[in-house]
Amino acid sequence: NWYDTFNEYTHTDLFKSFFFNFSLKLQSRFLSKAKLRNIETLQLSENKIKFLPKSVKWEKITDLYLNANPISELPSYIGKLNTLKCLQLSKTRITSVPASIMELVHLEELDLSRNSLTTLPEGFFDRLTVLRKLDVRYDYN
Repeated sequence: NWYDTFNEYTHTDLFKSFFFNFSLKLQSRFLSKAKLRNIETLQLSENKIKFLPKSVKWEKITDLYLNANPISELPSYIGKLNTLKCLQLSKTRITSVPASIMELVHLEELDLSRNSLTTLPEGFFDRLTVLRKLDVRYDYN
């Protein structure tokens, strides 16, 4: 399959790329089926991605960029991406953050700016002890 060509990559930049022209079905197939087991940095900003698939195999991912996509919610499995250090979700349509995000104990940078957030999960700052940058600028409801 064409998406198997991504198997050995550690850094993939698909910023405003061919993903832009994919149907939702093809986007979902790529995100869930591509065996990105070695991926560390995945740049998917500005690709019209509306949702993340129910499961992914991003076992080594440290940096995930999903800025400026019309994603309305984060799946609960986001907490299972426990190698994440940087999560960029600026200019999405997220209105809340799942409590499972607090399982990202290595998360150092979280950008939730320019969304419609009104609150963060209880205990957020107690659990994310290595978080050094949290951007919630221009969040409003």
